[in-house]
Amino acid sequence: MESVFSFHGRTSRLGWLACNIAGGLLIAPLFVGLHLGDADLVMMALLLALPGMVIAVASHVRRLRDIGLSGWLTLVGLLPFASTLMMFVYLFIPGRPREA
Repeated sequence: MESVFSFHGRTSRLGWLACNIAGGLLIAPLFVGLHLGDADLVMMALLLALPGMVIAVASHVRRLRDIGLSGWLTLVGLLPFASTLMMFVYLFIPGRPREA
């Protein structure tokens, strides 16, 4: 398995899901700190959130490449409601066959 921080290669549906769960767990403390209004917790959580964001974005790029689309389409996820639609695309469209 390649590095979760890599933007190169492809990833399966299960690999994409695992990377996003891991990235989400690293990002979650940031939202807790923001909700509590604790500046020290927010600063410490940022140290975890930044790698979590890289993991999530890299897995999106690799998954898009696996289904035959450009990794730049990850930017569409910044549009309201588009990210929800993209989640279904990532989960339900099978990847292209791997070249031997």
